[in-house]
Amino acid sequence: MRQINIHKAPGVNDWVRVETVDDPDKDGRCWKYQLYTRSFGGEFHKTPTRIEFQQGDPKPLEEGGLNGISEESLLAVIVDRLACQSKIDSEDIKKAALRFGLTAILNTLKAGTWVEEKSAEEPFEKVSVSGKVKKTPKQKSPKKK
Repeated sequence: MRQINIHKAPGVNDWVRVETVDDPDKDGRCWKYQLYTRSFGGEFHKTPTRIEFQQGDPKPLEEGGLNGISEESLLAVIVDRLACQSKIDSEDIKKAALRFGLTAILNTLKAGTWVEEKSAEEPFEKVSVSGKVKKTPKQKSPKKK
């Protein structure tokens, strides 16, 4: 079991512990993860949320069916959350997913969220899809007296 800390950031992520359940396979991948959340008392809950990825080809239902989820299905949940947060129509997301793939959409949505956060902190030049630079007005620094 290995603890994962790449999600650590101030705020809510301090209240989540992510671990692998299994050891990496010959290709270096883990297939089972668990997430523990803290209670308001500061202790981690004893029952984790488990995520298990599909190992091998899915079998017909009579032979056991799926043994986990795909990366795409987990990305679909994340894409939906980010799209709802950005108030993007789900039909637009569905069309883009079919055309570009979920990973590209996830990266685009995350980048958009990051740009919004950074824009609020400090103005910078924005480049439109056409490649033209759009100047963002710079804030004036207060004059010294």
